[in-house]
Amino acid sequence: MSSPTDSNTNPLIAFSQNLADIVEAVGQSLVAINGQRFPCSGIYWRDGLIVASEETIKRTEEITATLPNGETAPITLLGRDRSTDIAVFKTEASLPVVSIDSDGELKAGNLAIAVGRDAERGLFVSQGVVSTVGDSWRSSLGGYIDRFIRLDLNFYPGSGGSALVNAAGSVVGFNTTGPRRSILTIPAATINRVVDQLVEKGQINRGYLGLAMQPVYLPEALIAAFTLNTKQGLMVVNVESQAPADQAGIMLGDVLLKIEDTPIARLREVQAYLEPQNIGKTVTIQLIRAGALQNISLTIGESGRSK
Repeated sequence: MSSPTDSNTNPLIAFSQNLADIVEAVGQSLVAINGQRFPCSGIYWRDGLIVASEETIKRTEEITATLPNGETAPITLLGRDRSTDIAVFKTEASLPVVSIDSDGELKAGNLAIAVGRDAERGLFVSQGVVSTVGDSWRSSLGGYIDRFIRLDLNFYPGSGGSALVNAAGSVVGFNTTGPRRSILTIPAATINRVVDQLVEKGQINRGYLGLAMQPVYLPEALIAAFTLNTKQGLMVVNVESQAPADQAGIMLGDVLLKIEDTPIARLREVQAYLEPQNIGKTVTIQLIRAGALQNISLTIGESGRSK
């Protein structure tokens, strides 16, 4: 007769052992990033490259990483993108490249395994579930995130940048904190896209208008007069000299209604047009100026260049 502790007949023992094996395998690609105000984890994503949560990176010089074997190695910040919360480091250390699943079909209720590394205590794990999976979204800074993934698990010190691992043992992204201390995952597809750009340029140059705007409600008389299908617009409160908006003739007090045929009532709807692929593109902006409806052509500039 088989013993209750026999892993061949007890599914709980088999599950526990499989989970431990997955954590051990992923852990060989995880580092602890030192020299920061708060501890954080990093993932050996590609040969010579470590990715981490940008919001955890406060220092940019004299940074080291604690490797799986306990040794400490210097790492150099290659680039960072606040809008997607991604930082990339170069390292001379050689670790196994993590197994990545950028196409996995996560569902609410799937097992969520967060694996990180602490410089003193080594590997740590938090297990929970994927609580929400949604479509692409934009961060408060306008960064395009390919999928919305929210987790229900404990977030320990050092969990920023920890790997989200699926039941197959592949990494589907890294974990970070969102609004109201929610736990979100930056998916692998987003990480790959941003890493490509940071490796090539060292930064993410996005579209640039040179405008400061704030949402405003439109008077009912204007809505009726122009048969508008929106009750809000974005009022211009500042125009940078010689910026694309200034060169296009946009003025203080203008109320922007549309870019192309898309209504813009929130800043995030403008940010959607400022992805790198739109740099240099000429768009038509519909606005209200002094009670009159106007269309203005504007060529999207590039952030980071002299204005």
